[in-house]
Amino acid sequence: MKNIKFLFALWKANLQAALEFRAAFLTQIIFMMINNGAYFMFWFLYFDKFKNVRGWTLQDMMLLYGIAA
Repeated sequence: MKNIKFLFALWKANLQAALEFRAAFLTQIIFMMINNGAYFMFWFLYFDKFKNVRGWTLQDMMLLYGIAA
């Protein structure tokens, strides 16, 4: 239980530090959403043309991204 409280305290401190510069924080969020959208669009278009690549499908790539992120 101590570890969980400590992790939440670290999370809160990190969020407060990030929110210190709100414009930069919001800009980072917006551009990460654009980046993720471009990533998904690339793989969607790629696997639209090639249904699988050595057994990998679009669903496999999405799962891999979800696990890694």
